[in-house]
Amino acid sequence: MPVGPTTLRAAEPRAAAVLHSVDVRTAAQRAVQRTPGTVAGLLLALGVLALGPGPVALGCALIVVHDRAAVRAERVPLPGPAGPPG
Repeated sequence: MPVGPTTLRAAEPRAAAVLHSVDVRTAAQRAVQRTPGTVAGLLLALGVLALGPGPVALGCALIVVHDRAAVRAERVPLPGPAGPPG
């Protein structure tokens, strides 16, 4: 069987689970935590698109929303040991 981009993409979640030692409980918990954000993002996108913005306004809205999400993501503490390794 040839290995292509589709085959590799299908294996990525399994590889990530093995590499990061993610169990089913942790994966389910993360899915539950991500669902409200996904729904909110979908509703926000539908609201913006319902306004019928032009290409420039839509691009600006995407930049603003992406920027705010990136700033918020920086404030979220990552799981792991506290302090520098050593």
